[in-house]
Amino acid sequence: MVRPHPAVWKVMHGLFVLYLLFLVFLLCQETNDARSVLQFLSLDLGVELPERAYGEDCRIHTPEDPDSRFRVLRDTVFDEFFVGHILGWYGKAIALRNMKLLWAYSVLFELMELTFQHWLRNFNECWWDSWVLDVAFCNFIGIHFGMMTVRYMEGRMYDWTGTGKKKRRRGLADRIKPFLAVFTPKTWDTYSWSPTSSPLRFLQCAFVIILCLVFELNAFFLKYVLWIPPPHVLNHIRLALWFGMANVATREYYVFITSRQGMALTKMGANAWLTIAVALVEIMITIKHGRGMFEAPWPTHVLVFWFIFLVCTAVWLVRWQLQLRTLPKRE
Repeated sequence: MVRPHPAVWKVMHGLFVLYLLFLVFLLCQETNDARSVLQFLSLDLGVELPERAYGEDCRIHTPEDPDSRFRVLRDTVFDEFFVGHILGWYGKAIALRNMKLLWAYSVLFELMELTFQHWLRNFNECWWDSWVLDVAFCNFIGIHFGMMTVRYMEGRMYDWTGTGKKKRRRGLADRIKPFLAVFTPKTWDTYSWSPTSSPLRFLQCAFVIILCLVFELNAFFLKYVLWIPPPHVLNHIRLALWFGMANVATREYYVFITSRQGMALTKMGANAWLTIAVALVEIMITIKHGRGMFEAPWPTHVLVFWFIFLVCTAVWLVRWQLQLRTLPKRE
């Protein structure tokens, strides 16, 4: 990636490496010491967070409330996560650039919230909050405008050399366009993931979705374990680092799985490996520093659902592969 400048992506890579080293440092500390380290960075940290459940009152109409007849809906819409949902899914659309993967990602994350709500109370949401406001509204808007940006960038042609015919410029806007163009992509690649082309490609795309879900869940678990409030600047810094690396890592992973030489003869890029390493270390931090915090047993219906889901998916993939083997080979 050469825009805005190769140095920018090298700096981003270096910052992500520093983030990985910082995570390893936290992993080697005791739980109280790890929280104290974060308190050294910001004095308002180091205090246990109050648990907040969004699904305690799922009524849309609250006529008895003196402030608003739609108090629950108002509080949900004006929550700090509402705008974050839209911006987050806009960024994810820029990174993945595939409608099928994005909607699978969106639905699966809501299922993840239902899966882990017995451990994290803020995952306990009303049905209309999860499936109407989050999926059908916020996620839809973010994905829609993100894919609009992707399609817009696909059709744009730039003369980055500046050696073409110079048009007569009139006004300030025409003068600053060449300068601003330097900060936009030089080229824009379309990702043809084709998750239904073969069982192998389905699993390769599923790995991307799983890694994205791990990134999402780590954000909530790390905040809960290390006592970091949701609006804190450290969460924003983490999201900015992940967004910058996600675009590069997704590109490298896509080239890896679609290379004509095959995966056996192609090396996956360093940025893709780095994102996997960071995700794994974040999981390890949650496991170590979250000892004793996640003792609630798994609900039976959750275990049954995921068991049936995984078995059906495995049977479907095996049957799909067997059907492909019985098809006549093209000469």
